[in-house]
Amino acid sequence: ITRKYVFKPLGRLELSARQIAEGDLDTEIDTGGRDEIARLAMTFNAMAHRLKISFDTLEQKVNERTADLIDAKIETERINQNLREAGARLQALLDNYPVGILFVDHDRRIMQVNAEMSRISGYSQDELISGTTRKFYATQEDFETHGRRNYPILHQTGALEVRNTLLRKDGISIPCNWRARVIETAEG
Repeated sequence: ITRKYVFKPLGRLELSARQIAEGDLDTEIDTGGRDEIARLAMTFNAMAHRLKISFDTLEQKVNERTADLIDAKIETERINQNLREAGARLQALLDNYPVGILFVDHDRRIMQVNAEMSRISGYSQDELISGTTRKFYATQEDFETHGRRNYPILHQTGALEVRNTLLRKDGISIPCNWRARVIETAEG
């Protein structure tokens, strides 16, 4: 009697609980009775059912989020391609413009130049970019004087036009008309 009503139902309960623990959430535990073991089996069945619903919902959310991330990645790649193309067009315009153009930051570090600026100064674009405009002045004092005199006006009005000399790479000073405009960027 003990074997039929206690040990066999406990054995089926243990086997089914092991299957649930191994991930088979469709396992139904049937002990064939109404006693404490049967109520425990019903509790395991309810728990397995809730876990299955939770896992299915979680899997659906993961799939939806993955699809969203894939869409965002595709959109980001498209935007990056558009930005590369716009940058290439801008550089082509700059390089074909017959006036020397350079972009500098607040520290007068050169961020971008066009081909004409390289031709005028005698420096390659690689030699200019990341350096400062100090190389265009004969002395450190000239560089500092120009900055103290002109940069406050530029920052106050947003534009500046001044006649000054530019020291070329070969050491020759040439007269230049400089025009400057402030461009606000994400970096300031």
